[in-house]
Amino acid sequence: MKLYEIASQYETLIDFDMETDEDVQAFTALMGEIQDNFNVKAESICKLVKTFQAEAEAFKAEKLRLEKRQKALENKAEALKNYLAFNAKEILAAGEKRTVGLFKIGFRKNPPKLVIDPDAIIPQDFYDWTPNTTALKQAIKDGEEIPGVRLESSESFVIQ
Repeated sequence: MKLYEIASQYETLIDFDMETDEDVQAFTALMGEIQDNFNVKAESICKLVKTFQAEAEAFKAEKLRLEKRQKALENKAEALKNYLAFNAKEILAAGEKRTVGLFKIGFRKNPPKLVIDPDAIIPQDFYDWTPNTTALKQAIKDGEEIPGVRLESSESFVIQ
């Protein structure tokens, strides 16, 4: 019997006529049967809820474990890349790429990055709601000097 069927049986109890002692006994028996059915169904549903909650908690713990492992592997890879870059900087000429087995390594120049100091005085021409970084970058490239605003060049180590 399904849980919703048990609920509809409770509705039949509302309309139950209890004129005689036999009616009262039948009502009591039906009430007990419905109650027993409900208790079995409710217990089964509670078991499922607890099982799903426990499984979800296990997945959550496994997810955290895997995230920690992922972060550790990413940190190891970054540390090794930095180690190789530090040592390659002494060996490779500027802009040189070198094939090492299956890989090519070298340094790549990054596009200039706009840096705005906290105490920078930016002319009103370069403001909308916030500083217009595109216009500021172009102005600096064109030779305009704006106090506290500069372009910084950098390079990154590449493993291909």
